Amino acid sequence: MTLDLVAGDIESYPKLVPGTFLHAHQLMREYEIAFQLRKEEREFGRKGRFKKRIHDPKLSEAELDQLVDKEIARYDQLLKARVVTADGFIFWRKDKFKKPPRNVTPKDLGQYFAITSEMDNILLRYSLKDKPNRYPLTFSLNTEEAKKAVNASDSKVVEIEPLRKYNGEYFGILTTHWKRDYLAPFHYLNRQERKLVLRLFGPNLFRLDHNMNMLFNAGINEVRIYGLGVPNCSSSDPLGGTGQIYLSGNILNYKIRTEGNFDDKENLLCGTIRT
Repeated sequence: MTLDLVAGDIESYPKLVPGTFLHAHQLMREYEIAFQLRKEEREFGRKGRFKKRIHDPKLSEAELDQLVDKEIARYDQLLKARVVTADGFIFWRKDKFKKPPRNVTPKDLGQYFAITSEMDNILLRYSLKDKPNRYPLTFSLNTEEAKKAVNASDSKVVEIEPLRKYNGEYFGILTTHWKRDYLAPFHYLNRQERKLVLRLFGPNLFRLDHNMNMLFNAGINEVRIYGLGVPNCSSSDPLGGTGQIYLSGNILNYKIRTEGNFDDKENLLCGTIRT
């Protein structure tokens, strides 16, 4: 699959071929290539090994140089941008005690969210409608439509309360722990934390361990997941959100966004552009 970078928020999704929009765990492979390019540039010069990797006997030397420059620039751009991911998020509250009908108090309502794939990301589905530029990011989802997405085979439901957030702001994972002891940090996580980490940075134990070590070797010491607090929604009025990933110093940040505001950093979608 050709990796294309498309500027914009989810209103740019119609420019991509459906099924090619990358999720967070798929972007880990692209980050790995980008980090490897930086390492090779330091050790062998800007076009050393990468030029050999994509060598095509049909290309002239000038054409090969041009292709290498284009690839390197693209991965440099990926590392500098905020990347909107294909992961969809549906937030809701429900009675966590599952008792017979009774008067439910706010304390009885558990906080949940589901992480969906591109095909079940309701926000993307709505962005394909007639006026995508007027499409608001925060809006109430149709309950039946939301239930269908939550119950999809590749959706993952996570309860928020057991997630141990630092200062109530984010859930953090130190990649240094993975470097010292294979998968031991994963077993220190509780069940809900494991589901969250595997879904975003796996999707299996082998890839999770590989990705955490890859980040550590690239100088990324911590992965932070923001936006785990439930927005203002009720059990009958679920809200939708989308994911966004970016590097900041030695931290990989993943934000679950239920608001459309951005800073001035470039925003990208990764996939294959429609022809």
